[in-house]
Amino acid sequence: MEEALELFESLCGRANPLGLLPEQIDPETGRFLGNFPQAFSHIGVIASGMNLGRLLSGRKKVDPPTDDLNIAAKRKVTRSATNA
Repeated sequence: MEEALELFESLCGRANPLGLLPEQIDPETGRFLGNFPQAFSHIGVIASGMNLGRLLSGRKKVDPPTDDLNIAAKRKVTRSATNA
């Protein structure tokens, strides 16, 4: 758990002043590489933060929020269909 927190804090500390992350970070120089900003990097950071938060608050089981994502996707599809 300590290592996970250290890695998470290190990654968050590498974001630019706006909190944006690139596709890759050079481990030796810290230079941003690849696409910038990269949505998939942010998704991973958010998911990791949520999981660490759940573990720190004492919840042992960490379930992926698939139900929430499915509900949001269905709402978007429904809205798109009604606006067409």
